[in-house]
Amino acid sequence: MDRKFPEKVTICEVVTRDGFQTAPEIYPVEEKVRIVEEVVDAGCRCVEVGAFSTYETMYKMKDTDKVFEKLHMKEGVEYRGLVYLPDDVRRAAACGCRKIKLNVSASKAHNQAGAGRSPLESMRTFAESGQIARDNGMGFAGSISLPFASQWEGVIPYEDIREIVKAFIDAGATQISLSDSAGLGDPKLVYERTMELRSDFPEMDWMLHM
Repeated sequence: MDRKFPEKVTICEVVTRDGFQTAPEIYPVEEKVRIVEEVVDAGCRCVEVGAFSTYETMYKMKDTDKVFEKLHMKEGVEYRGLVYLPDDVRRAAACGCRKIKLNVSASKAHNQAGAGRSPLESMRTFAESGQIARDNGMGFAGSISLPFASQWEGVIPYEDIREIVKAFIDAGATQISLSDSAGLGDPKLVYERTMELRSDFPEMDWMLHM
């Protein structure tokens, strides 16, 4: 099979969110700021600084507002924050975050465990989150966790992913991340599904979080 790959890729560092979220200790604000700024100084032009969420699994991110307020942001660098709900977007806007990444899991069991609701219920809040982002001049990316397979349902039906993508587009997202951080998608499935999505939604800017 002929494989087509993009001519260039953009790397976005997420250790400043994903890493701090799973670290055994809570890092102080000053340390988070230092690491974010060193990542940028090393040449990275996209950084996921933290998460704006009250979910129990995100308690190590509760000071993300303060991290954004203390950052010395550089021109040409994208500093984004992870959100789940409209109130999270409001928090992000209030502290100077200029781009949000709105997350939902394609796995019904995973989304229920983490967000306390079904993916469909989460999708019903997309429009409000998108409107808040537009009102505040913020960039808006979507993020789909477990877009290939989950440990509960196995392979996620492609039509489920299409419906989430359409909901993100309707809400105003211009970029979508396929976030297989659990590593459950094999190379063949990841390639074929990503290429199918690129074909079905050619106007979308796609990212992979592997």
